[in-house]
Amino acid sequence: MQLALRFWTKLMMWTGILFLILITVSLVGGQSVGTVMAHIPVWGGLALVLAAFPAGLAVSEETVPDAETGAGAGAGAGAGVIVRPIIHMTLAAIVVSLFTFVLAGWVGPAAVGWLNRDAPPTATVEPAQMPLHVLRTELRAAMATAKADSVTEPILRWRTANQLGWEYFSRVDGSTLPVLFGWIGVLLGFWSRLSSRSDFRQAQHWAMGVFLVVVTYLAGENGYEMVMLHSGRFAGFAADFRLIVPGALVIGLGWPTIMTLWKRYQDAAHT
Repeated sequence: MQLALRFWTKLMMWTGILFLILITVSLVGGQSVGTVMAHIPVWGGLALVLAAFPAGLAVSEETVPDAETGAGAGAGAGAGVIVRPIIHMTLAAIVVSLFTFVLAGWVGPAAVGWLNRDAPPTATVEPAQMPLHVLRTELRAAMATAKADSVTEPILRWRTANQLGWEYFSRVDGSTLPVLFGWIGVLLGFWSRLSSRSDFRQAQHWAMGVFLVVVTYLAGENGYEMVMLHSGRFAGFAADFRLIVPGALVIGLGWPTIMTLWKRYQDAAHT
């Protein structure tokens, strides 16, 4: 429980820091105060997702310690000492993902609607203001309309369905990122501790953090601009692109970590 509390505490701290950075960059970049205010739910959700990485770094040593744990305690005790913090960290990250899912699915759209309450009324509700269940219903209706239309040009025929699909899957996929980012932080912290130089470890941490921000942005931007807007069929899968690199990093860093922990377990069993 202490590990989970520490992870959540660091998560809240970094969410606040990143939120302020995003707001400041938006204002300095020339956006009006009204525009920035309208994007507060988006910036808040993005800050929460990104904060999972440094929060994972902060609890890395508690989750996967460097020392050979469980030696001399027997196989069962050794396995328990190794696996228990991993389970706690995973559950803590899943709680954050569920919280993010609620925020992205219902709280965020309601906040966007309230912040834009003074805007001139339009005939249609923007996807960003739709609760997730309404968005799903609208998506199904738009897909049925696109499939039934054999006259309109395919790109235009599927444009509405693709925009709704992009919003829907972006929220769902974004809710899984805290688990991935949190574990990237844990795993990077474990392997970077092999270096005895603190400045080199910090450089690795910052490089990975910047890399995650850049690839997440580019995956979303390119998926939207290069795939979704130019597709003559349903292209909701384009929102999944932002999961590719974080997922690959978790697998690439996780497999050697599993092998290391398995060796620890075997050593503990034979001690």
